[in-house]
Amino acid sequence: MNIKEILSHCDHTLLRQDAAWQEIREICDDAVHCGTASVCIPPSFVKPAADYLQGRVPVCTVIGFPNGYMTTRTKAFEAKEAIENGASEIDMVINIGWLKDRQYDRIEKEIRTLKAVCGERILKVIIETCLLTEEEKVRMCGIVTAAGADYIKTSTGFSTGGATFADVALMAAHVGERVRIKAAGGIGSLEDARKFLELGADRLGTSRIVKIVKALEEKYHLCQALNDEKVLSFYTKKPIDLNGRIFTGKEREELIRQFEEDFEYSFRAIKAPDRQVHSDRVVAITEENLYEETGPADGLVTDLRGVALKISTADCQSIFLYDPVRGVIANVHSGWRGTLQRIVLRAVEMMTGRYGCRAEDIRAYFNPSILGCSFEVEDDVIAMFYDKMDAAPYYKKDRIADGRQKYLLDTVAVNRDALLEAGLKKEHIMESGICTFCSHDEYYSYRADGRTDGRNGSVICLR
Repeated sequence: MNIKEILSHCDHTLLRQDAAWQEIREICDDAVHCGTASVCIPPSFVKPAADYLQGRVPVCTVIGFPNGYMTTRTKAFEAKEAIENGASEIDMVINIGWLKDRQYDRIEKEIRTLKAVCGERILKVIIETCLLTEEEKVRMCGIVTAAGADYIKTSTGFSTGGATFADVALMAAHVGERVRIKAAGGIGSLEDARKFLELGADRLGTSRIVKIVKALEEKYHLCQALNDEKVLSFYTKKPIDLNGRIFTGKEREELIRQFEEDFEYSFRAIKAPDRQVHSDRVVAITEENLYEETGPADGLVTDLRGVALKISTADCQSIFLYDPVRGVIANVHSGWRGTLQRIVLRAVEMMTGRYGCRAEDIRAYFNPSILGCSFEVEDDVIAMFYDKMDAAPYYKKDRIADGRQKYLLDTVAVNRDALLEAGLKKEHIMESGICTFCSHDEYYSYRADGRTDGRNGSVICLR
């Protein structure tokens, strides 16, 4: 499950007592940017948030919060008003005292009353698992199912504890098939989020996951189209510098430690070519050569878990290849010379020939690089492309400078078509769409930054 998918299950939450409108508006913006399932906010902010969001993200609010001991009539009034103000999801807290008194029918009746108020809108029932025995948790699974609610939710986040893996697993085993599970409270990492979803949760009540992703986005381009529980990939932003001369010794150790902390993962090794030389040479990384020199190379392939493949670029393409069926990855450096030599096809050939991959199973991802809007070349380069292919679809005339005709060359399109010819499916070829030249405030660009020594780093690893 990739980061984008995790975010789609998150109710981005702000329920602090001192939350002000500026913060509420900010989490609304974050929810839109990250594509969360909803924003979960106090009832008094529902109307302004709904007016601000205009349907871009559903608005969720809380009823009888956080203690749940309001009367049913009061809760029903709160829910009705919230819905009139624009809420499309209601998270209600049960009366825990009633549960302790074994007034099960009374709890069920209250939930039915709230569901009648909600109608087609989503009703989630918070049972505050940290205050319950296992028997009471199981009993509530049955009551929530019988009452017709849409979700059972672990916690308010305001009591003595939040969601636990054991509670979500217990709910998954006892709740009705039409009732989904929301884990909330204390979800502090992407790994936690993945585990809760794997155990059966469908929603996550959390503020931390979006914060984690935003912090990562400040440092890295996240290749969300590839990242899941089996593969980790990212592309660094300034000021992180992965120039080969810098990625050694103490600096290397510090960068690896930073990557491991940021992505909550410990690498077995990070492997890079000894030198990138704009060739078509691709090296397979195996147990036998893992700690040996690669020699000059511009592509790496492996099926070793925990071994990251690193390429450094500052306008050239870095292309990730990933076969989720066979568990094989590649990282390919392809400047215009590598593109001309079809290095990306050499990598595909190694994956299919040596590792038994099928082209139709391979996913490709084009990281940020200089794009056709900015990659300026002259007649000599265009002539070399014509020697290898019908180059007409891949360039257009640009300006004349110093009496020489300039052209804009789209090498990403050349490699994209090469991958299609190799048998990759169109829907499996994905692109960042980011031009390093145009975005040189975020990424190193050899051309925009004046022949900089700084290098962006692309890293892909089988977990």
